[in-house]
Amino acid sequence: QEFVTKINSQIDFMQKAYRATTNGIENFGPIPPKVGESTSYAIVWEVENYLNNLKNVRVKATLPQNVSLVDNIFPENEASHFSFDTKSREIIWSSGDLSSGSSNTLTFQVVLTPISFQSASTAQLIGQATVFAEDEFTNATIQKTVSGANTSLPDDKDNSGGGIVQ
Repeated sequence: QEFVTKINSQIDFMQKAYRATTNGIENFGPIPPKVGESTSYAIVWEVENYLNNLKNVRVKATLPQNVSLVDNIFPENEASHFSFDTKSREIIWSSGDLSSGSSNTLTFQVVLTPISFQSASTAQLIGQATVFAEDEFTNATIQKTVSGANTSLPDDKDNSGGGIVQ
């Protein structure tokens, strides 16, 4: 008797926010952010695949009401795979297939205009994000969810800690 054990691919996903120029996206606005003034940020999504080939890889997240999406995406050829639903405020990146041992990265720009109740606290830039993919070997759908990003910017060494809205 023969037994076959199939193991799902391990997928890793990171969502980071930067005020510093990132992947050619130049940001603007005050740091720390100020109520009523716009500050832009680069959001970076990186998907890494460690085992089996993946197909139909897509990432979803939601923008808060006082955050707008700017038509500034890197790499530019990913713009056709990127969409924003203005009613649900959901962003979807359909990054396609991802072979074993490879990664895919997308950077896009958002603009925060803080409102008065956000004063003296950090402001949310993007909600939690989830990556979904189909494992070609096991035929299973795999996913990973990461927390949202806010103006505290822990990954931006030049601006980390400067996220308290003034």
